[in-house]
Amino acid sequence: MLANKIKVAPTSALVLKHAQQLYDQGLAHQYLQFLDFEHLGEGIDAFDEHAKILGDVLYFRKLFTRFLIDRYLWEDGQMQVVILAAGLDPLALYLFEHHHAAISQIFEVDASFTEEKNAIYKKLLPAHASIQLLQADLREPQVLLDTLTKHGYDSSIPTLLVFEGIIHYINGNTFHRLMERFRSSQKHNVVVMDYALPIHQVPLPHRERVEAILQKLETLVQGNLSMYSRENVFALIDALHGDIATIDSIADVEFKLKARNELFHQVGEGWIEMISFYL
Repeated sequence: MLANKIKVAPTSALVLKHAQQLYDQGLAHQYLQFLDFEHLGEGIDAFDEHAKILGDVLYFRKLFTRFLIDRYLWEDGQMQVVILAAGLDPLALYLFEHHHAAISQIFEVDASFTEEKNAIYKKLLPAHASIQLLQADLREPQVLLDTLTKHGYDSSIPTLLVFEGIIHYINGNTFHRLMERFRSSQKHNVVVMDYALPIHQVPLPHRERVEAILQKLETLVQGNLSMYSRENVFALIDALHGDIATIDSIADVEFKLKARNELFHQVGEGWIEMISFYL
């Protein structure tokens, strides 16, 4: 056991708390025992009246990210995986448990917590596990790529890039500068990501509730969130000469995962959409 548990930042805690069904067994469950959620207070509690819908959206986002990852890893044979702005999420542990034969290497990249998280991974994983945790800032894309390359990233190998829960905190220019580092001449790389719709594209009956949630999120992160319409995202991908593979509203996601719609019925109702594209 580590001398001290890692104190979880409010934004990470919000996601991990609502997606905890994904971490109730295996290595991920063991990993969570090393995290400290007890110090969190009003920042998380502020979402209580909206906890149900927020939890459903975050849960579906994480579950569908895994759904897409499962699809691409099985379809494309052995790949390397790069998880950008990995935070404290233990996605790499899921990949190691379920897809180690399909993955040559896993790289987790973040600007913080890499040393602490690596200490936990060393306790949970066998020595041969090909998982590296690297410290780099998304706002310095060339430095990030150089760091990856120094530690064994090979641009000639098909790569799965996980970009979940990130584009909300950066602008389109930063996204372009980052993603262009991962372009391939054969378009053998694939990106899995989500984005949040502008409030005017949320159906009117749900708009007030979603607006309240987004305002509380902005208070929590102490900054403005970036919103993108489908057309905005399509334009960003087109500027990278990427090819869109899948696009799903949260209603689509629920149907694909559950074979029915019980919680979300309209495009925009869940305010987040999921997309994957070749690069």
